[in-house]
Amino acid sequence: AIIFSLDYSFVFPAFLLSLFIKNFTIFLYSPRELTNPIKLVTLKIIRRKITKVFVQTFYMKKLFEQKIEKKIPIIYVVPYLPNKEKFKPKEFSERNKKIYAYLSDASKQAGVYEIVALAKKFTDLTFFLAIRQFSMKEEKIFKNLIRFLEKEKLSNIKIFRNIEKVEQFLISISGLINPLMDNENTMAFPLTIMECFLTKTPVFLRNLPVFSELSDFVISFKNLEELFEILADIGRYEEKIKLKT
Repeated sequence: AIIFSLDYSFVFPAFLLSLFIKNFTIFLYSPRELTNPIKLVTLKIIRRKITKVFVQTFYMKKLFEQKIEKKIPIIYVVPYLPNKEKFKPKEFSERNKKIYAYLSDASKQAGVYEIVALAKKFTDLTFFLAIRQFSMKEEKIFKNLIRFLEKEKLSNIKIFRNIEKVEQFLISISGLINPLMDNENTMAFPLTIMECFLTKTPVFLRNLPVFSELSDFVISFKNLEELFEILADIGRYEEKIKLKT
């Protein structure tokens, strides 16, 4: 049997499987699957039945080994990290003055108000927010954000619920900003970042521990103030990326 995640929709099925299945393989995509109390307890209950674990990065492998005392015989790390030269991003200055910020939801933890602050400071840039909701609670947060933006009258923020023709869209923008506030609100290797690597779109990424293995491919920032400095003097930071790659 295979369990593709330990997000909430998979927790109860995973527990049931452990009652009837002798052994199974599990895929883990996010640190929250190893730190959330409910998910971690579930994982510890079923650990005796787990024979293989697939994770996306060595950070996740290390976190799994810290949280789970039982030694799983085989832990596969899915080799996502690309060839540096092949995936070297195009220069920011060569692209349109548009930035795409991917947000899983409209919450403060997802970094949405970091983007609002950027839009206020860099009025010559257009910020696209791609926001998805999966619950009524998240939809309420999203509506509150819309009301806030209307009140602030920020014309350089555009919101998408879905983006069609993702490849063409990423090629047309200047970069992706992932403003996540902590390790709990992200996948270990977000698909949006992989899509940017494939289209050679520059990525601006908060230097969270979960993203440590991506540092050679992105422009990292510690906080909002440092991101202000980076966008104000992007040429200097692009040189850093060239040296790394």
